Amino acid sequence: MIIKDISIFEKWFPNSTYTDLEKLASYFVKAEFKHLRPVLGDSLFEYVEGLMAPESVMNNNDQKLLDLCQALVVHFGTLDALPMLNVTLNQFGSLSVTQNEHTIAASKDRSEKLEAHLRDTAWDDVEQLLLFLEKESVNFTDEEGNELWKESEWYAIRTEILIFTAKEFNDHVFIDNSRVKFKQLFPAIRKVQKLKLVPAFGSKAIKKLIENKINNNLTDQEIEVNDLLCSALALLTISQDEELSRPDSIHGYKPFEASQEAESEIQQAKRIMRDNPEIFPDFTGNQPDYQEVKPFENSSDNSVFFIGGVSR
Repeated sequence: MIIKDISIFEKWFPNSTYTDLEKLASYFVKAEFKHLRPVLGDSLFEYVEGLMAPESVMNNNDQKLLDLCQALVVHFGTLDALPMLNVTLNQFGSLSVTQNEHTIAASKDRSEKLEAHLRDTAWDDVEQLLLFLEKESVNFTDEEGNELWKESEWYAIRTEILIFTAKEFNDHVFIDNSRVKFKQLFPAIRKVQKLKLVPAFGSKAIKKLIENKINNNLTDQEIEVNDLLCSALALLTISQDEELSRPDSIHGYKPFEASQEAESEIQQAKRIMRDNPEIFPDFTGNQPDYQEVKPFENSSDNSVFFIGGVSR
């Protein structure tokens, strides 16, 4: 546990006279496993726990990492503990609100405001921790030099889909740079990539682009294609999310218009890849046996009249 004494709790929840840390301990442990461990991954989580050892010598990066983790745990843990702090089970088996001669119970309005503030603050802690790890992950490695954060659930997002970060998604579709929103969108983004982009370009071509992107080894043409595909992927995700697909919401877009724009960008990416077969040998359109799918044609032999046709 990384919240070992009351001074750490008070550092991140300063407006408090609470002193019984033992009653909060179970909530802090829960916050570590529910919220902190998925962000860090098991190995980096154990590294952070090791920083709490008396013999531990920390550098600036270690101290920053520990501070960010402790803030997250305090805020999520306290948020979960609020019902217990406000209400107690008395000796008669009924619920009571604790009160003494120096304090009175907070009003419903103030309690709700505190709960809302803690929730916003806790998720902002996640944002700040992820920002830090995206920049400083190279400073936390094992004996073989492998970055510990790369084992985490949150890092896995960077290796499965073309869009690595919330900022990158936000460059194409506004989500206020929210990593929380980005994680919520991840299943939809992965679904769209699987159903729309992989059939259009081939799984090998997509995987190769992701691999080169992770290794910072993109050619100029790959950078251009990556930008087009990331934009198309973000735009096609709009229809999969209730908030994004409501034009009257703060993040609202019109799904049909977004899909049209995405289709245009997909066609642009295809042209670049066809013009550069030596750079994109895995693109389906550059395979020797590739045959372009022709749109449905209307004739007197067809029993059904088709409007338009397939676009790819």
